[in-house]
Amino acid sequence: MRAADQRVLRLAERQYSLITRAQATSYGLSEDEVDGRLARAEWIRLYRSVYKIAGSAPTHEGRVLPAVLAGGDGALASHVTAARLVQFEGIEDGGLHITVQRCRRVVIPGVTVHQSSVAWGAARMRKIPATSPVRTLIDIAGLVSPIVLEDALDDVWRRRMITIKGCLEALDRLGPRGPRGAKPLRKLLVERVGRRPSGSGRENATRRVLEAAGLPTPERQVVIRDERGVELARPDLAYPEAKIAIEFDSTTWHASKESLARDHARFNRLSAEGWLVFLADDDQLTHPERFGDNVRRAFTARRTENARITKKRPVG
Repeated sequence: MRAADQRVLRLAERQYSLITRAQATSYGLSEDEVDGRLARAEWIRLYRSVYKIAGSAPTHEGRVLPAVLAGGDGALASHVTAARLVQFEGIEDGGLHITVQRCRRVVIPGVTVHQSSVAWGAARMRKIPATSPVRTLIDIAGLVSPIVLEDALDDVWRRRMITIKGCLEALDRLGPRGPRGAKPLRKLLVERVGRRPSGSGRENATRRVLEAAGLPTPERQVVIRDERGVELARPDLAYPEAKIAIEFDSTTWHASKESLARDHARFNRLSAEGWLVFLADDDQLTHPERFGDNVRRAFTARRTENARITKKRPVG
């Protein structure tokens, strides 16, 4: 095999079996040699001047990178495409999206091309030029529902891909008007200042069920200690004043016998300290009204009982 062919194949291996005409010729192949590989179906044309080595396995990255390469210098995978590259929670396939500089007119069949005059937030995600997690979060804020945005925010915050301070500073730099979706995103960010991220999107779903039932917003990840100060538990959600704890019970984290035993021991310790524990799971969340009503009734009863005890307590 010629040295030029070896160089081209090594480059393609690093690019999910992809090569551009400009790359191939810069590595030593002639225009006729590129055309010959296309004519013999050794390479498959994906976009203008972007090719795939025949026989390579299809991958999500192998769909995204050709669109970015077709966008030319400075093009980035962006919006929901960038979010899916790093698996933002709740983000589904929304087609291929790239962002290019506003001064360039780029048309690629089957690809949504966004233009931006603001050159910031570039990164490499899975070896693909893409917008950074912070910029991606800002870009998708105006494209997804408030629920999806909240779950995605907590997911990348929980995985330490962003910071709340960094996101707020990025929005400030983009100016008072900001991009589409900036206002709801800023609201979510401000609500999280000084707090912990949720444990999962299902935890957020459980919180929303409780709020829909007329309950106040529960506290997240409250550390519960016994009278000696020993930590007993850190439930997903809690109403400390009513001594009610809510946990999302997932088979992903609680499938083994050992983890179940630890959970049961923890719940027993909480019960001994007067806490009432509610378990939410996927089945419970398919009947949210029933679950929310049960917690609301317990919350009301405990708050009433606490008020009665306080009223009877002697003064002085």
